[in-house]
Amino acid sequence: MNEHFSKNALIDEISKENGLTKVETEKVVNLFIEKIKEHLRNGDKVTIPKFATFSTKTVAERAYKINGKEYTKPANIKFTAKMSRFNTKEIQE
Repeated sequence: MNEHFSKNALIDEISKENGLTKVETEKVVNLFIEKIKEHLRNGDKVTIPKFATFSTKTVAERAYKINGKEYTKPANIKFTAKMSRFNTKEIQE
């Protein structure tokens, strides 16, 4: 089974299982995602036990060459997500 599970499909399933309307469920899902983004923007690490840890790190500016021409890649922020070991084992079962 290699199907794509979309945000809309997630909202549909959650709304069917919890009795909320799709509109209410979509608000909750969007708020959940927005809160994670907000904390990542503030430099916080977000941990959801038995699921994943989300974090950011600053990548320094770096110089590189292509065909002898020098370029500079500006400093930026890199997003990382690490699945918990417990969750990884559950998925593999």
